[in-house]
Formats: sequence, C-alpha cells, structure tokens
Amino acid sequence: MAGRNWDTAGERVARAARETPKGLIGLALTAGAAVTGLAFWSSHTAKDSERANPPMGNFMEVGGVKLHYVARGSGRPVVFLHGLGGMVQDWTLSVLDRAARDHRCIAFDRPGYGWSGRPGWSRWPPEKQAEVLRRATRRMGIERPVVVGHDFGALVALAWALDTPEDIAGIVLLAGYFYPTRRVDIPLLSATNMAGLGALARNTVSPILGRAAMPRVMARLFAPNLPPDIMSLYPTDMMLRPGQMRAQGEDLGNLRQAARRLSPRYGELRCPVIIVTGDSDAIVDPVAQSIRLHRDIPHSALRVADEVGHMVHHVRPREVVAAIELAWHESDVQARATTPGLQPPGPPPAAQPLGG
Repeated sequence: MAGRNWDTAGERVARAARETPKGLIGLALTAGAAVTGLAFWSSHTAKDSERANPPMGNFMEVGGVKLHYVARGSGRPVVFLHGLGGMVQDWTLSVLDRAARDHRCIAFDRPGYGWSGRPGWSRWPPEKQAEVLRRATRRMGIERPVVVGHDFGALVALAWALDTPEDIAGIVLLAGYFYPTRRVDIPLLSATNMAGLGALARNTVSPILGRAAMPRVMARLFAPNLPPDIMSLYPTDMMLRPGQMRAQGEDLGNLRQAARRLSPRYGELRCPVIIVTGDSDAIVDPVAQSIRLHRDIPHSALRVADEVGHMVHHVRPREVVAAIELAWHESDVQARATTPGLQPPGPPPAAQPLGG
C-alpha cells in the first residue's frame, strides 16, 4: 500500500487551486462573470424585443408545433413563406395588403422564426417545414393555394409542390436558392449552430455582434437599392433572439444538402412555376440559381427585375403580385385542359416589365 494517495477529492481540488497562479484564477473568474453577464443581457434583450413586438396574428398548433400566422383578405388562397432570418413582417411590410385585395392571404412565421416554435425533437429541413405548413393550411380549410416563397422559403415551396402536387395550385419563387453552389454566408452564420460553442455564442456575444452588423446586413440584402422607409418598422431585435438565431443557423446548415437532395426532382414539377429574381442579387447568384431553374423546368416563367437585389418583393411589390396572378392564370389553363367541355381560357393577365 506504500505510496498510495489517500487524499479526498476535495483536498486534491484545494491543493490544485493553491498551486495555480493567482492571475489565472482571477482571469477565469472574470471570464465567468463576463459570460454570465452577457447571457443575462441577451435574455433580457430578447424579452424586451418580444414585449415591444407582440404577435400580429393568430396561433395554431400542428403536430406539436406552435405556428403564428397573419391572415388577410378573401378569395383564392395565397400562402407566403419568408426566407432566412425573416418573419411575417417580411410580407406585411411589402406585398401582403396589395395581394389581399383579391386573395385570401396567409403569411406564416416558419417554425423557429418570429412567434412560431421549433421543437428540438425534430430536424427541420424544407420537406419537414412544408409538411407542417401544409397541415396548417388544411386545418384552415385552404385547398390548393398558390405558395409564394422567398429565399429559403422558396425551397420549402418546392418541397411542398414536389411531395404533394395535388395540394398546390402553383408556386412563385422569389430570389431562391435551388442548387448546391457556394454561399459565403453559410459557414459564417451556421457557425452559431455548432454544438456547445454555438449555443454559448447565441446566448452571449452573437446578439451584440449581430446588432452592430445589422446596418451592413440590411444594405447588402437590398443592394443596389436602398431599404424603403417602411423597413424602419421591421423588428430587427426579434431576429437576434437566441432561439431565432438557432433556427437560422440550422436552416443555413441544411441549405446546400437540401438543394442537393431536391434539385434532381425539379423535372417532376407539373404545377405552374413562376420564378422572380433581381439581376443584381448580392446574396444568391441569379444566373446560377433562378435562371438555371428556369432552364431545368421548361414550362416555368421567368421574370428578371433590372437593377434589383435580393429583396425583390419589397422593391417591386406590384410585379410580385403580377407573378401571383400569372400563377393562378396558368393553373386555370391546366384545369381547363384536363377537364372536358370547358371553354378555352382567356388571355393571361397583362404583363408589366420588371425593369420599369
């Protein structure tokens, strides 16, 4: 038994502490206090942003997921799906009221964004999100809507149309990412979802860094256009809550894999597909994405907005509404072509050049 150390665990910890340089102990205590303070500040700021921006619409629970949505207007249904980092305000501040003059419009906070939940018991690729949102529209009594998706929301719209084509009248894809090409923001922003470190960053420094970077982010999203004055009402603090940053990081992490999985199936699409993109999009390459998609779907329609960036629905809302009308017209054409005895369809809605 000679040489055996009979010290208790507490004694060994105390001895290690005595032997550690006092400067390192002080540094560790300071760092711990700083992290605790940042976490408290982050939580407090998130609660403040939620108090300042209460829910705009209604809630429903579908499959254990709490969904927030805004419904306006009446008529044929149109469903709006925002992109990465977005919320229902992405539509209420752009095209929703204009579209609601003639349609029943439903804008969702996708799972994990705005006031919608994102349970941690499931992965949330576009196919899963499409399934939950499709079930929600059915609960509302909505049948065969036109689905409008921006950015990541365009992938959700595509998954919806591919998996249940009988449940959709058409899709309008705005500034979408459809093929697994490189995007500079993927490794940067998806880093906030790294196990352990990502959670620490989201709850401490990431909201501070995000708030400082927000003016540059908004400028790049809209470039070469200036953000419209109404964007001053956009609740950017809601984007910087840890939960929403986690959802955004997960979506970014899934983006290329989802595009790689869905893109071989685009030839299966039979519903009307209207593609709208800005020719100066600094976020998603319009040639590598939207124009390539148009070539891969021969029956699709492509609209390219001159001197417009990623936020085409904010800069050219009239043209987005025109794309929705075109999707409905093409849906009517298909219905008449497959239903014997119906009269031929009338002329399509008058086209307005996107460059104007």
